[in-house]
Amino acid sequence: MPNVKDRIQGIIGDTQKAEAVMNIIREEEQRERELRSQRQTHGIEAAKQRGVQFGRPLMEFPKNFSKIYKKQSEGALTITEASRALNISRQQFYRLRKRFEENQGL
Repeated sequence: MPNVKDRIQGIIGDTQKAEAVMNIIREEEQRERELRSQRQTHGIEAAKQRGVQFGRPLMEFPKNFSKIYKKQSEGALTITEASRALNISRQQFYRLRKRFEENQGL
């Protein structure tokens, strides 16, 4: 199947005119992409102003997290033992620990 430029050239019959038409089409496509991006940015800003939360919701801290965190930070528990005690993954324990420390100002 011939590409768009060849089809336009077949219709118009002149290479220079076909290239000029292609340039106009490319410019219009670029303008449409920029306009779409601008609309998307405005929509995101408006949603943020309304208080819409983006992304996955944060996991709540398990009830006994502070107790397990203290034991782990003192060296009484390993990360694996702490995460098993809380019934979460090790990576999730790391994430919660980081957030806990940021909230506590540590």
